Amino acid sequence: MCRIIKPNMFIVLNALEFNIHGVSFIASQNQQQYRPCDVVLDEDDERFVVVFEETLDVGDGMLRIGFSGILNEHLRVLYRCTYMDGEEKKNMAILS
Repeated sequence: MCRIIKPNMFIVLNALEFNIHGVSFIASQNQQQYRPCDVVLDEDDERFVVVFEETLDVGDGMLRIGFSGILNEHLRVLYRCTYMDGEEKKNMAILS
């Protein structure tokens, strides 16, 4: 879930060490789907900027990002985490 707090044409995220394969934003209030006109990965600032031609209105929505990266313990992009659920050990991947 992503919340737009003021009308905007950009979404900026922290990012490092991954490849982007596709991005879209679906507004909750009207189910309108927005596709970016540009996606910029700034490795120096570790930022990922999604640029839209249309202004995103205030409200909630779903930001979908297709990406690939390395699952590791270095807390960059994806990392492994294990936890106990009762007697069962479970694994999950976390996006940082």
